[in-house]
Amino acid sequence: MTVDAWMRRSPVTVTPETRVAEALRLCREHGIRRLPVVKDGRVVGVVREADLLRLTPSEATTLDRHELMYVLERITVARIVTPAVIVSPEISLAEAARRLGDGADELLVAAEATLCGILTRSDCLRALLTETLGQVA
Repeated sequence: MTVDAWMRRSPVTVTPETRVAEALRLCREHGIRRLPVVKDGRVVGVVREADLLRLTPSEATTLDRHELMYVLERITVARIVTPAVIVSPEISLAEAARRLGDGADELLVAAEATLCGILTRSDCLRALLTETLGQVA
């Protein structure tokens, strides 16, 4: 069984120039917690919702809603891009699970330097449940 069978295809992506407010909107709109960062067709890294939220002021801020949006529209995700772990779609799911178990939060799947999918711990768990219990989780 390979990563290709379980990865989520055509993930939502952003560029380093994407504003934090837009990245947060994409996360909420698509119900996702991570966005691959791509520039000129190449993977630059990944940005996670938790990191985006750390850039937003706390509720104790004295900024009003308009000032807050002004700030979030000025900051780009380039400030918080994390290097990505990139794998081939042909690697085994067992190897992918090992890498995720060794600390990777997600694996970006690329074929010939082009992003084609993303694999998370949840995807590996879904595959394990399907294979061992014979049902789709």
